Amino acid sequence: GCGEALPEAASWFSPLLGGVLCRKCGAHGQAGSPVSVNGLKILRLMAAGDRSLYDRVRLSVELLRELEDALEAQLEYHLDRRLKSLDFIRGIRG
Repeated sequence: GCGEALPEAASWFSPLLGGVLCRKCGAHGQAGSPVSVNGLKILRLMAAGDRSLYDRVRLSVELLRELEDALEAQLEYHLDRRLKSLDFIRGIRG
């Protein structure tokens, strides 16, 4: 990426490129997906590891799906394989 601080704006998440990028750097067709401002805040909270806050956070269905997609992409990138078990769980959930 450009190395500049991320603005408080929607960004781009790319495991291939090391995580969160600004929209400008993420808009060059790389593998990844958009991440909202709230999604970015939750990812930062998770990275900080403050477990006392986890119980107080309430996520919308849309935000939860966004985070699941980002974390799944991160896991699959590092494991270098598709996580079939997640597909199975999603199939059961409907």
